[in-house]
Amino acid sequence: IFGHFLIEGDKTIFRAAIPFAEGQEYVIREGEKLLAQFRLEGNNEPPPMVLAVYPSSNIVPANQLKMYVKFDQPMRADGVYEDIYVVDENGRRLPGVILPLQPPLWNAENTTLTLWFDPGKIKRDLQPNQMHGTPLQPGKRYSLVVEGAFGSQKGDQLGQQFRRPFSTSDDDRVKPSLESWKLVAPAPGGRDALSVKFGEPMDLGSLDGKFSVKRGDADQQIIEGTFETQPGEVGLTFQPTKPWLAGVYQLIIDPTIEDLAGNNLQRLFDEDTTIENPDLTKQDWQIRFAIR
Repeated sequence: IFGHFLIEGDKTIFRAAIPFAEGQEYVIREGEKLLAQFRLEGNNEPPPMVLAVYPSSNIVPANQLKMYVKFDQPMRADGVYEDIYVVDENGRRLPGVILPLQPPLWNAENTTLTLWFDPGKIKRDLQPNQMHGTPLQPGKRYSLVVEGAFGSQKGDQLGQQFRRPFSTSDDDRVKPSLESWKLVAPAPGGRDALSVKFGEPMDLGSLDGKFSVKRGDADQQIIEGTFETQPGEVGLTFQPTKPWLAGVYQLIIDPTIEDLAGNNLQRLFDEDTTIENPDLTKQDWQIRFAIR
């Protein structure tokens, strides 16, 4: 068992690199001498499970950039790319589709894993793309697989294989446009939600913390409230903490939010970053709306 020893007073402490597994027998030896043996008994807790995979749409662009796998409890960080992979419609594992980043990209709680489809193969002017082609092909069916052997930090395994089927459309090589967004403003005096439709699914991970609502008057007061992503990641709602007042407001948008192919409001993911882009000079992006 890999790990390291610590000496604290008259105690010797061993910290394992991987959590001990329930139901497994262990022995402690000093050379050939048996010092102790032990077994961790199960606590009858349910095994970990996959709660969701994003994008939640069953159809994604062939130049899809990222996927997110959300678990119900903290998962182990090792073995990710051995146990999580993509297969084609015939069930054949596709090597080199997911970029094996080290360390894997977990959130702080180790409950949400970000998977990148190899960007070097998506960008058409890079050598990996020219040598191997794109990770996914248009008009095909695939599945994201999480093996049942993949386990939690407590050592529990999923127990059965998880599959998330999805299909691909053509590449998306068009920047998101605010002109296609639709806002539905609520009436004044209540706390009904402001609804925002994007006109296309957006990348879930790029939306967090990228929006705010301000009064349109001179003091630009920020309106306190909560944003929630709509099903399919096709829009969001804003629920204010206090009732709306009549007047003009602004939805402030961070231009780095991305669609499923990694295109943001400023530039295409597949664009040469050495070329000057006039959109990058814009300081803020906003949509004005009125509460009447």
